[in-house]
Amino acid sequence: MLILVESTQKDVMFLHTDDPFTIDKSAEWGEGNIQEFPDGGFVKASSQTQFSHGVQPREDTVFAPLGWIQGSEAGQYSRAPIAVNLAKLLNEGDEVELHTKDGVMDYVVKEPSFYCYNVDADGVVDFSDVWVQSIRNLEKNYSFVYLG
Repeated sequence: MLILVESTQKDVMFLHTDDPFTIDKSAEWGEGNIQEFPDGGFVKASSQTQFSHGVQPREDTVFAPLGWIQGSEAGQYSRAPIAVNLAKLLNEGDEVELHTKDGVMDYVVKEPSFYCYNVDADGVVDFSDVWVQSIRNLEKNYSFVYLG
């Protein structure tokens, strides 16, 4: 069962570059998890001096990170709603293969989680770009809108 959840993440700072770059997330996401941005992209700030990860640019005409919309100021973005697949609970230690816009990633689940997907402005779920979100992060960053 998929549910649509609305984010409480508003006006999050991102930096953008048109230059190609690569981020090695192996230490946090598991061995071999490399994010590649051959045509440039965005990095999400986790503090004033650190970033958490890269985000591919949207493929439509909107200048924003994939899954985000313009926030209240330049360089700030708010998370668009996402779909969460409640049919499959992922447990700590589960190893899953994720097909993302960054490529295929082998991911080891660190705490109870669910598969998540971006949703476009028309409400269409993008099943070609899946990621894992912990229940803890879902409860912290999202509010439930309706059941689908």
